[in-house]
Amino acid sequence: MKTKKPIKPYYRFNNEVLKSLDENWTRASDHAKILTVDNQKTIKGAKYGYKTLGIHFAPFTLSGQNICPWASKGCAAACLNTAGRGIFESIQKARIKKTQDFQTNRNKFLARLYREISNEIRAAEKAKIKLAFRLNLTSDLQFEKIALNHKSEQSIIHTFKDIQFYDYTKGKRRYEAYLSGADSFPKNYHLTYSRAETSKLDYLKGILKKGGNVAVAFQGIKKDEPMIKTYKGYPVIDGDINDLRFKDQRGSWIGLRSKGKAKKDKTGFAVNPKS
Repeated sequence: MKTKKPIKPYYRFNNEVLKSLDENWTRASDHAKILTVDNQKTIKGAKYGYKTLGIHFAPFTLSGQNICPWASKGCAAACLNTAGRGIFESIQKARIKKTQDFQTNRNKFLARLYREISNEIRAAEKAKIKLAFRLNLTSDLQFEKIALNHKSEQSIIHTFKDIQFYDYTKGKRRYEAYLSGADSFPKNYHLTYSRAETSKLDYLKGILKKGGNVAVAFQGIKKDEPMIKTYKGYPVIDGDINDLRFKDQRGSWIGLRSKGKAKKDKTGFAVNPKS
């Protein structure tokens, strides 16, 4: 008789574990799913063998609380929250509710997220595909500092230490902690710094020089046109080909074609590649 391969403890679905995360735990079937694969950018990873899942919160202050603490005016104005299915009112209401659930009952929210990630890992192992998680699709929350529950000091990213997580951020100190390899920062969490109209070029070049990556929105490059090769003396990676930022060459700009409202940006958030 063939012996089943044991599942790692934190991958195993266990009601008692979940109840310990939140005394008021309820079944995940009682709620809408937290994670989504329905993102026009992240689905491009499938071509490279990755299934990417993420969380669409209601960005900036749409839920009543600011979950993008470092957002500039240009970033808030150009946000892709309404891209794709986000144009529908029902989707926006669902994202607001999800954000409010996160803020008002965080233990329960994280318990549900723990279960969803665990289930995705089990399914991926059977399907022999790789997983990646981007928890800030439309937010900039410091998930590396959010404890899984009141009994633990570790974040959900630390807990799933063998799984790849990644995000973009505008937080300077946050990015510097990542770039410095601080012991408290999860080794399985990749960050890309996101340029804003308020960013100083010397500061951005300093990130690149240290081996960090900086995302920048370029105006005037059409969808069917090639991305520029260099910008301000550093190589440019076409960030629209896929969203697997943890695969990018270090010390590079991540070039993104302006989309939606950013095409008409006047704040400086999106830049002319020839400037």
